[in-house]
Amino acid sequence: MDAGSTYTWLRRSRLKALGLEPTGRRRFKTIKGEFVERDVGEAVIECLGEKATCMVVFAEEGDQEAMGITALEN
Repeated sequence: MDAGSTYTWLRRSRLKALGLEPTGRRRFKTIKGEFVERDVGEAVIECLGEKATCMVVFAEEGDQEAMGITALEN
C-alpha cells in the first residue's frame, strides 16, 4: 500500500498481540491497481492524551504497514 493510505495497515500478528480481532472484511485497491480483500477491525488510538477509534486493516504477509490518514485525522 502507498504512503497515502486512507486506513492504517498493520500486520495481523501485531494486531492480534494487542488483543484486536477482525470485525469484517473489505476490498481495497492497491497502488499497483490490483484488488485485494483484507480483514478489518477497530482500534483505539491515543496521541497527546486524546483517544479516538480508528479502523485498521489486518495486513497479510507481503503487505506494507502504513499509518493511514484517518488515524492521523482522528
